[in-house]
Amino acid sequence: MKFNYKLGVIGYGNMAGAICKGIISNGVCNISDILIFDINEQKINEAKSQGFACSDSIKDIALQCGYILLSIKPQNAYNVFADLSPHIKEHSIIISIMAGFLKQNIGKGLNTNKICRCMPNTPAFVSKGITAIDSSNLNIEEKKFVFDIFNSIGDAIEIEEKFMNAVTAVSGSGPAYVYLFIKHYINAAKVLGLNQNQSERLVLSTLCGAAEMVKTSSQSIDNLIDNVCSKGGTTIEGVTVLNKNGFEQIIKDCVKAAYNRAEELSKNQ
Repeated sequence: MKFNYKLGVIGYGNMAGAICKGIISNGVCNISDILIFDINEQKINEAKSQGFACSDSIKDIALQCGYILLSIKPQNAYNVFADLSPHIKEHSIIISIMAGFLKQNIGKGLNTNKICRCMPNTPAFVSKGITAIDSSNLNIEEKKFVFDIFNSIGDAIEIEEKFMNAVTAVSGSGPAYVYLFIKHYINAAKVLGLNQNQSERLVLSTLCGAAEMVKTSSQSIDNLIDNVCSKGGTTIEGVTVLNKNGFEQIIKDCVKAAYNRAEELSKNQ
């Protein structure tokens, strides 16, 4: 079936804006291939100023777009479904980034099973995101386009939907854990007499460098730790304090709490 636009976007918030920017910057499709809808006039004006075509009707998105990105708050989903479902075409592909919203419930609301569920995270704003994707309902060509979209804002991996709440707790919520660690790490550096600029540069470069080492090294993480922890040296003293104060368990408890909340939200749709 021939559609006027390849991608329709319902809800032009920060994440949708980052995704559209990535799509255009990486040549996934042309700006003329995207149609945007939002109930917020300010968001529509923002999209128009960036050169996107916009519609004042959800119906137009359904009728004119082959792929439809649902970038809306879960609490607004059923209102959107009511307007969208009567016009969904047989060949329309639904791409949902709604946190905690199951494919089966989207399917019931839109009367279709051509649904792809995705969980990006906020580093997508700087093209360093990681997106977990359940594209099991799509064919090879459809999957490729979805992965092209999310690879344009970082990296993307295939995940079974049953693990999406775990993904939410790990990578969805994860940036906040890292920001909190960075904040306290910088403050600890300042206590030692370093100024704000010095502390930020040292901490951020250390974190980025260490992450790159884990990503690219053939050595295990345990080996990388041991390589820094010289016997009787400074590092082992700091690591001992972390271990003594339950650093590992704190991380586990943190992620589990976020996971439990994601499970609760999924059951309350």
